[in-house]
Amino acid sequence: MNIQIFGRSKCFDTKKAERWFKERRIKFQSVDLLRFGLSGGEFDSVLRAVGGVDALIDWDAKSPEIDLMRYMDDKRAKEDMTKELETPTLEEYGIDKETFFGVIEKMAHDAMDSGSPQNTKRDITQSDVEKMYKELW
Repeated sequence: MNIQIFGRSKCFDTKKAERWFKERRIKFQSVDLLRFGLSGGEFDSVLRAVGGVDALIDWDAKSPEIDLMRYMDDKRAKEDMTKELETPTLEEYGIDKETFFGVIEKMAHDAMDSGSPQNTKRDITQSDVEKMYKELW
């Protein structure tokens, strides 16, 4: 079994976990999150292990980052921001819904061919891109 400790090198809890394994002569690998971060695969593995992103976030914490995540997760907030910025919808641009949905598969394929989705930390599939396009409407 490969044991990995993900934490910050100067964090008390990280040092405590490392000490516990050292005292028991159990091999482990320590990963400094501030220095190396998580790969997309590691992040997905952690999410599966803990039961989703909500288990990783202290939504009651008082911090600007949590406030921003809370705001961005709120559908009304997104709609308010769209109105505030006067961003037209696809329909307001004159795009026909049936035509748009008819070319989603090709647009997603073209996006994957462009290489842009691979510029994210997360592994993106063509079906992920198709889902994003569908959510635009």
